[in-house]
Amino acid sequence: VELVEVAPGLWRWSVGHPAWTPGHGWERMVNCYCVEAEEATLLVDPLVERWAELDAVVERRARPVHVLLSRAGHFRSSQEAHDRYGAPVWGHERGRERLRGDYRVVELGDDLPGGARVLAYRQVYDGTPLYLPSHRALAPGDLVVSIGGELRVWWGAENEDELRELRQEHIPSVRPWLELPVEHVLVSHGAYVEGGRDALAAAFERPPWDVS
Repeated sequence: VELVEVAPGLWRWSVGHPAWTPGHGWERMVNCYCVEAEEATLLVDPLVERWAELDAVVERRARPVHVLLSRAGHFRSSQEAHDRYGAPVWGHERGRERLRGDYRVVELGDDLPGGARVLAYRQVYDGTPLYLPSHRALAPGDLVVSIGGELRVWWGAENEDELRELRQEHIPSVRPWLELPVEHVLVSHGAYVEGGRDALAAAFERPPWDVS
């Protein structure tokens, strides 16, 4: 696992998802993040095969470690991080039963360690998108993905009613995120895209990404 420093104290790494098979509609490589906030080290959606590089970051800082999930489905290596670092895991109610240990259920709008916050929106499935003010970073979970070098909203629409739901209900519920000072969008799927808030705003105007 090679950690890439996107910005000082903001680390990204990509790893092959063990449950991936051809035909999933998303790429095998998924992204994970380590955020060095002032009072804590935050692991966002961690999936780890080899721990040495991450250990070095955690040990250098000597701050409490917390695992933050942008959706319960991104549980990934949360159990191992919990056991290795004594890290509580914060996420949607649906992830509670997966952890043997300290799992803390979050609600939209909650404040989390390291100054992080769960963003409000019209909630679908088990998403708990995160804002990380220490680095002006937004981790949207699977709500926004990177496709072909640009950000897209991930939304499956099989008919006009579902497209109308996207435009009239879903997009308006996430548009207030643009009021935040966003410099980095930490996507779980796809390459890192420069542009921060402007790239996110453009995603809300593009046709959605539908893998169905």
